[in-house]
Order: sequence, then structure tokens, then C-alpha cells
Amino acid sequence: MKTRSRWGMPLLLLPVALLALAMLAAACGGGGEEGAEEEGEGEEEEFFLDPNAPVVDVALDEWSVTPTVTAGEAGGITFSATNNGGSDHELVIIKTDTPADELSVTGGKVDEEAAGEVIGEIEEFAAGETVAGTFDLAPGKYALICNIAAHYEQGMHAAFTVE
Repeated sequence: MKTRSRWGMPLLLLPVALLALAMLAAACGGGGEEGAEEEGEGEEEEFFLDPNAPVVDVALDEWSVTPTVTAGEAGGITFSATNNGGSDHELVIIKTDTPADELSVTGGKVDEEAAGEVIGEIEEFAAGETVAGTFDLAPGKYALICNIAAHYEQGMHAAFTVE
């Protein structure tokens, strides 16, 4: 049985289709300096997707972060996060020597600045959705976390190693 997205497209083609749409949107955009536009309220964040990067599927549930693999090679890695839970979740990628389950928490959230270097984030998205982004990872140890208030403390974290 082939896995398909809610639009009937094979999930393996989803990153390619998203990249094509992002390139089309960029070509149709107005002039100006790259990065000069600020994200407006209600706009969706666009992610860079490298169709040649290895894909790590990550399941987000109440209350776990479960990547299909826990290690990868340095370079671009596409994290494809699926929210299998009943509430909104996010995926934050932090390079850190601190074990993923021992990050400092303040006010119910991980103190991202104290935790290490935030490499990137797939911002909060709804239950039932899948969002992907490619991130450039150097060799080292990483924590994959959901940093919505109280989610990390309830177990939404996983370790990831890049060799």
C-alpha cells in the first residue's frame, strides 16, 4: 500500500511539489532585497526543501517526538514532521551537548538560548498536518523538541546525532 497525502499525491513527491511551489511563489514575488520582507500575521512560513537531502520522518504525538532514525550524516537533512496528536505541535532543532531530556526549562518551556544553538524550527502547526524543512546540520549532538508550553516537560523530545 502506498502512502498518500490528503491531496492524493504520493508522499515521496510532496517535498518536490513543495519546492516547485516555493520557487514559483518566489518568481512571482515583488522586487526588493532578499529577506527584506517581514512575515505578516497569518502568513505561513516557507521552508527550504532540498529534494536531494535525506528525509527523516518525525512523528509528533501527545507526548512524544519520534524520528524514524536517530542519526544522520552532516549536511542538509529534511525533517518531515507529522502531527499525529490532537493539539498543535512544533519541531525545534537544537545543537547541544546537553542530553535531550535534560534541557533547562523556564515557565514551562525550554530556554532555547541556554540550551545551545537553535538550528531551525518548524513552527506550530495543527493536528493532522505534515510540514517539512531542510536544515544544514554539522557533526554533533542535537535535541529535537516541541517547545510549546508544557509539551517538552511531558516528554516531547528526542536525541539526534550527526556524524
